[in-house]
Amino acid sequence: MFDDDPIGVYSKYDKMNIVDMQGKVLFSYEPDHYLLMQVCFVNPYYILVVGGDYITANRIKVFNLKTKEWEFERLEIDCGDMMEACIAIHHSKPIVAIYRNDGVEIIDIKKRKTIELIANAESIAFCENGEILHTNFETLFLRSNSVDNQKIIDIPLNNGFCDDVVMSFSNQNNAVVISPLGSRMMVYNLGSKELKYLDKPKSQAYSIEFTPDDKFISVSLFRESYLVELETGQEITIEDFEYLDTTRWQDGYIIVLGEKSIRKVELNTLSIK
Repeated sequence: MFDDDPIGVYSKYDKMNIVDMQGKVLFSYEPDHYLLMQVCFVNPYYILVVGGDYITANRIKVFNLKTKEWEFERLEIDCGDMMEACIAIHHSKPIVAIYRNDGVEIIDIKKRKTIELIANAESIAFCENGEILHTNFETLFLRSNSVDNQKIIDIPLNNGFCDDVVMSFSNQNNAVVISPLGSRMMVYNLGSKELKYLDKPKSQAYSIEFTPDDKFISVSLFRESYLVELETGQEITIEDFEYLDTTRWQDGYIIVLGEKSIRKVELNTLSIK
């Protein structure tokens, strides 16, 4: 959402477009001499562009949709992942997390500087109350002003090994969804201590998040994404559906990209497969 209107970010390795619901291109960018690894919207009006040489991300650029100017042209990063930069976005603040070889680097986009480095962390989720959940692939920890790295739960691994975990925090229910590579997804409620297991993703998930009402989970894979109903764990059918955005700050609908169009889909009209 930008100025109360839905927008979409289309990106390939050599070009990106920012478009509105009518398909009007608001901003277009083609990098010189490097690849686009990841492009995403950061509240309240920033477009974060992660680029790299060959297969490793090593820079970020930020475009300001409000001023229509680059906020800063280049900030060097040290990202250990190949091809994907592996970024976590704060839901309401201009703060992002970059996953590095030696931990997670938290960057304030507005201030253009690193806030802190959480050593040995491999994945994080920003909570609404300012707390941070992070993993080292084997354990989920809670980090807050009063408690530093409190152990929450152990993460069951596939054959005792995991080199990728993606997470997201809920909107209303004080819960986190966790997807370890090769294992079943988990939903853990920090208040009730309840742990719920869902099926494994169809393939490696690079992003998961709750819909605004916390009734569904969006699972994004390399070439597709889909919804899972949290209560039953079943996949949801959507016509002409390829990619989606849960648009967490808008209750009641999701934005869907299909072969025919970009459109809104009311959450109460979704059906179980």
